[in-house]
Amino acid sequence: MDRLCEKLEGPDADKHLFRLGRERNTATTDIAEVMGTLLSPGNSPREIAIKKTWPESRDRNFEMIFLTGISRERHKNIVQMIYAFSNKRDDRICESFVFDFMPDTLGSLIENNTLDLVDMKLYTWQMFNGLQYLCQLQIMHRDIKPVNILVDHPPGLLKIGDFGSAKVVRPGMTSTPYQVTRFYRPPELLLGSETYNWTVDIWSAGCVLGEMIKGNVLFPGRDTKHQLKLIRRALGSPTEADLKDESKVKTKLSSILMKTKLDFSCDDESKESREVGKDVVKVK
Repeated sequence: MDRLCEKLEGPDADKHLFRLGRERNTATTDIAEVMGTLLSPGNSPREIAIKKTWPESRDRNFEMIFLTGISRERHKNIVQMIYAFSNKRDDRICESFVFDFMPDTLGSLIENNTLDLVDMKLYTWQMFNGLQYLCQLQIMHRDIKPVNILVDHPPGLLKIGDFGSAKVVRPGMTSTPYQVTRFYRPPELLLGSETYNWTVDIWSAGCVLGEMIKGNVLFPGRDTKHQLKLIRRALGSPTEADLKDESKVKTKLSSILMKTKLDFSCDDESKESREVGKDVVKVK
């Protein structure tokens, strides 16, 4: 079917007439769904993914604003938006983002036990390369996890996707600590810090690396307290320097430690996993 988008936005903000093939569902969440299809702007079809979201707020979805801007400065390890458009159905606005199709996620490759040591090194480097680019722009992603890391496995290409939680860091800015999926949430957010920056993504990426090596979630906490228990078991307690200028965090940590009996043994860490981890991050 032909579709003319009246309010089409992107790196080239023009109107386009294009033909979409039959859509197939590739992922669904509570707030979005991703469809795969073919885009034919002319005589050269290309495989694409369309992410449809229904923002609750009347304000424009930040993800659309963000992706419209970042897609003008292309980076090989950041997903690039081709077009974006909005339409209204049943008094709700549906905002759609069109991307080049990536057939896999890091999550699916981990689940299927597809990754060898070379793959782990290749994807780890690309993941941190993409995060370095976001850091230079003072952008924090705030939801780095395997299912948000898009992969085209045969050529070994990785792109960071899903910027629905992204935020630009500004001096003196505070942010809600209730961000980042729990398994990948850094200790400072678990403890309620409201003054954080792009370094939260580095923790999340480290958890993703651990998951690639182990083949399952590195810190699978049942709730916030259990998540902190697993982290402390592996890394020990934070020092006074770690808690400097974070009185709110320090108070919450003390409260949790008093109420929770913690076992700090590390029996579930395998020597083999640690050795593989050292090999993955080794730079030659």
